[in-house]
Amino acid sequence: MARTKPSTAHLALVRALKEHGLKASPTQVERWQQNSWLPRPSGWFEPDSSTIQPHILRRALHLAITARQSRGMGWIGWHLWAADATPDSAQRLRSALIVSLERPLARAGVDKIPTGNSDRAFKARQAAATRMLRNRRLPRRDLDETLRAHAAEAGLELPRSPGALPNVFHPALMAPGARMLLGGAADLGIEELLAALKQAMPNHTEVIEHIREEHREAELAGTDLLAQSPWAQTAFEICS
Repeated sequence: MARTKPSTAHLALVRALKEHGLKASPTQVERWQQNSWLPRPSGWFEPDSSTIQPHILRRALHLAITARQSRGMGWIGWHLWAADATPDSAQRLRSALIVSLERPLARAGVDKIPTGNSDRAFKARQAAATRMLRNRRLPRRDLDETLRAHAAEAGLELPRSPGALPNVFHPALMAPGARMLLGGAADLGIEELLAALKQAMPNHTEVIEHIREEHREAELAGTDLLAQSPWAQTAFEICS
């Protein structure tokens, strides 16, 4: 079946990206829209104008930068779904997260982990977490700065967050992350988590101390902040 002719809107966005030094085909733009990373073309333009609205162009720039690296959309796609917060984007995000969470479990042969607070269950979860990390190669790049560098090449300045994590795959975070994935935050505790974050974010000690103080004050008030956070759930609870 012959493909339909690219729409005027898709071609306009392709031209706008080209003006910023980035390439995208009408087919790519159509795919971004089909994945709900871009809204319907009727909302792309300024009123009574053929000019692409800035927030639409920013989205497309993020997508084009990621596509240029010949990688899956990953975090960028997830971020856009989370930012939209529609029923459709929430379902897409949930489905993507489940696939991502199940992949390392399947690779390590982990299909069922004992639950509960017994020593036997705790040790079983620790052993499974160790298997998940065996022979795993960890990227050491500052992913935050890498993204900024690519965005700058396209003339886009990304806002900075004082608490941004430079590399979510930092070696110091892998073991704690695997244990939380299998046993939730209860298997780790706030102090061990903060110790790992301190190694991964050596230039953000004030942020880490602020988190520690928040948890200390909440504990004195009888509240467990970790139990209220998404970290409290295990991968099996999220996937169920």
